[in-house]
Amino acid sequence: MVADYLRQCGIDMGETLWPADVGNPRGYHEDVDFLRFHQELLASLGLSTFPTNDMHVPGQIPDDFLLKAREILRKKMQRPLWGWKDCRTSLFLEFWQGMIPQMNALFLFRHPISVVDSLLRRGTDPSITQHPVLGFESWWLHNQRILRFYRTNEERCFLVDIDDLVRSPTMAFRRLFSKLNIDLLAQDFGTVYEPAAFKQGKSARHIYLMLRYPLHTLRCLRLYHGMRELADWP
Repeated sequence: MVADYLRQCGIDMGETLWPADVGNPRGYHEDVDFLRFHQELLASLGLSTFPTNDMHVPGQIPDDFLLKAREILRKKMQRPLWGWKDCRTSLFLEFWQGMIPQMNALFLFRHPISVVDSLLRRGTDPSITQHPVLGFESWWLHNQRILRFYRTNEERCFLVDIDDLVRSPTMAFRRLFSKLNIDLLAQDFGTVYEPAAFKQGKSARHIYLMLRYPLHTLRCLRLYHGMRELADWP
């Protein structure tokens, strides 16, 4: 949704995007080059699509993947204004910053129970459907990495709760473009936003997840509220 919107604003978000499927009929808008790079990197490290332990994600990237990253960037950097979407990027932010020193980052975060609920509704990730607790653990790892990076690179990052963004998208994107000094005009967010496809509010499953995993919920909520306190919008 947001990646598609940024594309409409004039940012090149990639030539080949991950296609729509039953889990996301509107499409993921994820750049296949970066998506496959991260998938292959995680697999080479013996990690799943949803890693849950910070100690398992090394800071040093194998040399063969360093060469692959340089080749990806060689093609991308020929474009005047470009970016990519892939949630796995949050696990390797320092690596990409080393490759792109002037990198800006837009970090969208969401209530942890809403994220786990969305993964369960999507039903395309067997590890999550069988063990929902992995969703909480992976949420914490990804967002802890985001918050750590944001605290040391705040001037080049924009942090926002997706629920706050969809409530006032035009003002939020104006703030984003202003903070990161991007010369773009906010477009009509209604062309990409479909309320029915973006579930908000509590459901019966929200309550079940809180009761079933109280300690994981509490841990994630502490991090979530810490991110809300630092958010650039509202």
